[in-house]
Amino acid sequence: MQINLELLAPARNAEIGIAAIDCGADAVYIAGPAFGARAAAGNPVEEIGTLCRHAHLYGARIFATVNTLLQGGELQEARQLMWELADAGVDVFIVQDLNLLELDLPPVELHASTQTAIRTPERAQALAALGFSRLVLERQLSLDEIRAIRAAVPASCGLEFFIHGALCVGYSGECYLSQQLTGRSANRGACAQVCRSRYDLVDADGRVLARDRTLLSPKDLRFDARLGDLIGAGITSFKIEGRLKNASYVKNVVRHYRNVIDRFILASPMLPVATTDVMPGTAPVMPGTAPVMPGTAPVMPGTASVMSGTAPLMPGTAPVMPGLTGHLYRRASFGHLEGGFTPDPDKTFGRGWTEAFLDDRTESLASVDAAKAMGEYIGDIASVKGHDVVIRTAKSLANGDGLSFSGRGGEVSGGRVEVASGGRVTLRDTAALSPGMRVYRNFDIRFERELENNVPKRVIDVKIDWRSGDARSGPGMEFFTGAKAPDPSLRPAIPQGSPARSPLAADAACEAGMTMVTAVTEDGLVAELRFRDKAPVAEKPETALENLRRQLGKHTGPFAFSVQTIEADPVRFYSAAFLNQLRRDLAAQLQSLAENRPRRTVPHTPQPGAGALNRSTLDIPHELLRSRYCIRWELGLCPKSASVGARCPVKPGMTSGVKPGMTDNRHPRLDRGSEPLYLVNQGNRLRLRFDCAHCEMVIERPE
Repeated sequence: MQINLELLAPARNAEIGIAAIDCGADAVYIAGPAFGARAAAGNPVEEIGTLCRHAHLYGARIFATVNTLLQGGELQEARQLMWELADAGVDVFIVQDLNLLELDLPPVELHASTQTAIRTPERAQALAALGFSRLVLERQLSLDEIRAIRAAVPASCGLEFFIHGALCVGYSGECYLSQQLTGRSANRGACAQVCRSRYDLVDADGRVLARDRTLLSPKDLRFDARLGDLIGAGITSFKIEGRLKNASYVKNVVRHYRNVIDRFILASPMLPVATTDVMPGTAPVMPGTAPVMPGTAPVMPGTASVMSGTAPLMPGTAPVMPGLTGHLYRRASFGHLEGGFTPDPDKTFGRGWTEAFLDDRTESLASVDAAKAMGEYIGDIASVKGHDVVIRTAKSLANGDGLSFSGRGGEVSGGRVEVASGGRVTLRDTAALSPGMRVYRNFDIRFERELENNVPKRVIDVKIDWRSGDARSGPGMEFFTGAKAPDPSLRPAIPQGSPARSPLAADAACEAGMTMVTAVTEDGLVAELRFRDKAPVAEKPETALENLRRQLGKHTGPFAFSVQTIEADPVRFYSAAFLNQLRRDLAAQLQSLAENRPRRTVPHTPQPGAGALNRSTLDIPHELLRSRYCIRWELGLCPKSASVGARCPVKPGMTSGVKPGMTDNRHPRLDRGSEPLYLVNQGNRLRLRFDCAHCEMVIERPE
């Protein structure tokens, strides 16, 4: 059985969603006009429909977010919107408010949002029992916890995990900090991100232990080096955070993870097959070897556990058809990328990188000096003279680059390069700069232009079979067309990259006087043209055959055609114009079929009482936030440590300290102070409580 691995990308709008698909996403999640958990990222139903048609061309899927808590008559409004989105072509709904499950919903797959607070096996079981096809897990889980959830829910229920982007400081769906401080509820899609604000840490005696720092701002997630570990734990959908991010961020990060996942797939074991036959146009892979795709990333650490075949079979698995070869894992959509930019996640938004709690608590998560994207580190300031700054760097800088600077005291400043010459740059404002400050580039203008102008092309492989009879009839060319979509129940059984056998392949007897041209996509879509013609017998058969292969074996739209077989006796000569038009006609048939692929239907029965399982609330509870992120631990004040200022103990086999590529922003040891501790910001005073038994920090409402 093959296992689908899905790369799921965010989209603020349809344009960015299309860019994500073109850069290799298997699925895109996006909000409709309302109830999408991002008040600034709503989209008309018509534009969602446009995105769906483009995605379905590649067998990719569109997930509509309906993941806010609803009130009053909004339940019926949300239900109506879901039906409209289903009619527009949406494949999945991501849901937070479980009251929706008590209504008659369209027969579309339902996923439980991370906002439903899924971090225990018991919670996962309860949601799976409601009929969710997939659970989107809490970001702050460890591998052991993911494994426990995988073991607790049926194999038919998939697991999704965030692999890149912002890490919320509180458990998803249960953070009320924004609502308390600004009146803007995260559960209504209006989070004010007050966790990125600056706070003082004050003890019970009024002493300031830390002043004016972003004490609640974690770094961003990045799990490209842990893909194998996540798959081994049971994750099959890899989600990129960022529905408010711009197109360059989405394109860059999607293409990066597309490369990483593709490399992983190609390094996975080959499955045994029922016969040694290999489909025409495919090549067997020798045992122990794997092809390397051009432009793919190297195999990342953490993949060995899955190479041995220890990963469980997940939803979305499919048998390998007899006679076909396939890797254990495959993409969840079709097509491959040609050309385009070389991705680099360090060149787009990031607050520093962390693997959070995947190995429990092993590294600092805090970006305590700045909640904004500092960018890639490029060197240090050597000198400042007027508006000219000399930077010790091996990087090439350009006019228009954006730089940020960090001082020893944590102060951060930035500016746009007006003139660059080697390591010397001219800035408009240099008052806050001094020698020794660290320099980061948070906007690389040349890379941004490359992202905009050098976009990869996503193409679907198509094999052409040409068969003609040796009899002639009729005064001129007469065309007959046909097209066939694969049975949706068979679609998962067609391995990625293996063309389906043409339905005409077994029909050795072509009707006298007819030429039949069949085109089959890599996922089994079939287009057919038949015609009678008066084309002359070729005087130079080899030249005529080469012309036929050359003219038919080109790209048209999203399709990359190649001629698989030619059976012709006698060989006839066709003009280039005729063959090009024939190829375009085949492409038009295939595009229509691809855009209208059969969609999976999942009937839903209303679930009375489902709303009682909602964990989130529209009211503000006493406990505003609970998190594994702990200020005391980040500042070296954890009482469970061997001594104040040391890290918490780690389990046997775990790695303590900072991992390669990660940064540790913790400052020198501070006075523990007298408890309780408080966070203070613009007159707001929030009490901290430390639940050391569960290694969690709690923020409570003021008394």
